[in-house]
This record gives sequence, C-alpha cells and structure tokens, in this order.
Amino acid sequence: MNNRDDIVNKLKSSGVSPTSQRVDIAQVLFARPQHLSAEQMLKMTQKRQRRRFTIRLVCLRRKV
Repeated sequence: MNNRDDIVNKLKSSGVSPTSQRVDIAQVLFARPQHLSAEQMLKMTQKRQRRRFTIRLVCLRRKV
C-alpha cells in the first residue's frame, strides 16, 4: 500500500485526518517492511517533503 490515495483512504477509514505529514510517514512505513528509528523516519520524511516543495515551486514558477 504505497499509493497515496490508498493511504489517505486507510487513514480516513481509521478516523485519522490525512495530513500531508501523516501520509508521508505512512508511505515511508509501508514502503519498508522493517523497523526504522525515529531519526531514520525523520530523514526520510524530510526528503519527501523537500521533493514535494521543489515540485510545487517549479509548478508555481511556470505559471508566472
């Protein structure tokens, strides 16, 4: 379950609001079938957030 829509639906069905941070964390957890430390989770989610920010920034610059 690494598809963003599947994760959003799973969070909603569990009564959890699917914020972008929660979805990022869930994607990292479901992508790796192993125990991760808090530091590893932080690094991996920060990479995803930087990537998403960069993509948004590029899209915004193209609109200008």
